[in-house]
This record gives sequence, C-alpha cells and structure tokens, in this order.
Amino acid sequence: MVKLFSEDRRLLYMKPVEPTETEQRIKEAAKQIFLRRGFDGARMQDIADLAGVDKALVHYYFRSKDKLFALTFDEIAGRFLGQIGQVLTADVPFAEKIRLLIQQDTSMPTEYPLVANFIIAELNQSRSHSERPLTVKPLRDAHTLFVQQVDREIKAGTLRSLNATQLLIVLISLSLFPLVAQSLLQALLGLDEEDYNAMLTGRADDLADFVNRAIAP
Repeated sequence: MVKLFSEDRRLLYMKPVEPTETEQRIKEAAKQIFLRRGFDGARMQDIADLAGVDKALVHYYFRSKDKLFALTFDEIAGRFLGQIGQVLTADVPFAEKIRLLIQQDTSMPTEYPLVANFIIAELNQSRSHSERPLTVKPLRDAHTLFVQQVDREIKAGTLRSLNATQLLIVLISLSLFPLVAQSLLQALLGLDEEDYNAMLTGRADDLADFVNRAIAP
C-alpha cells in the first residue's frame, strides 16, 4: 500500500467519490425517519424499509445508527444554520436583515415541518448521550456575528441601546414558538393545518415590522 501511494501521487488529489444512488436513498430515508421519530425512536430496519434496501446495506454504507444520525443532523442543522449565516453576512440595512432573519426562521420549517422540534429536541437529548455529542459551533458563530453587528448599529445611531444577546433570544423565541407549539396554538385559535400555515406565512412581515419598530432609536 505504501508503494502504491509513492508511485501514484495522483491518488492523494482524487476528488471525493460521489454518493451512489443507494446511499442517497438511504440518507433521504434516514432524514424522514429521524425527523419524525428522533434518534431514540428510529430503527435501522425502518430506514432500510423506507429506502427499499436490505438493512445490511445501511450498515455497509454508514456503519451504525449513531454515525448515520450525526450525518443527518449535521445536514439538516447545517442547512438551516448556513442559511441564517448567509443572512447575517448579507450586505443589506439592518432593518432588512431582521426581516430576512425572521423570514428564514419561518420558511425552513415550512419545507421540513418537524425541523424546529427536531433540532431543539436532539440538542437537548445529546446532553445525556455523551457518545454522540452534537456540535453547536455554528450557533455560537452566528451569535458572535450578530452581537458585533448590533453593537456597530448602536454606535452608528441606527438602533437604540439594547442587549444584542437578548434581542437574538427574542427573535428566536418569536419565530420558533409558533412552530414548536403548533398543536397548542391550532387548538387555541381553532385553525386547521392549512389555515395555520397560511397565518404563519403572513405573520413574517408583521413580526419584522413589530421588531424593527421596537428597536428603532
């Protein structure tokens, strides 16, 4: 093996192998199962059945449920947090950034209705599962960047003096509570799922206007 690498150094620069169709089906099935049932409720057999493959193939490609779950969580959370990061780094006025952040927080769960509950529940669960810790570094990075931007806006006189961390908590709370408490709010408001989703869609602009008025100097 050593001789092979010394004679053909091109192997060191080979592009990563593209996932096979089978791997993609397994990953998509895992995403659906984990979103609905979480780590503890998911079984490798269920994932294999949904993907239409033998369970042995799931183990062949991904080794264990822990590794498949970590890959799935990173993909779901990374996509969500990555899009938030794009908003935070966008070259737009801060009021528009608030509007984009709120729209982002409400649009992702529309595509994956369980994603907000999934991320929150699994981050909480990971505290008691030291063998599969979940990273939150993107969250810390987003928080740091947000605080820096708020401080700059306060110094520039475009925001009133406020605590940037508390503002971020307010934004997250106002955006995510209607998603994680959907069943409760549907019962309280007497809305079916279609009407509730329509209410959430229209709520994004109203919420952005409310927040921007509250933080204006």
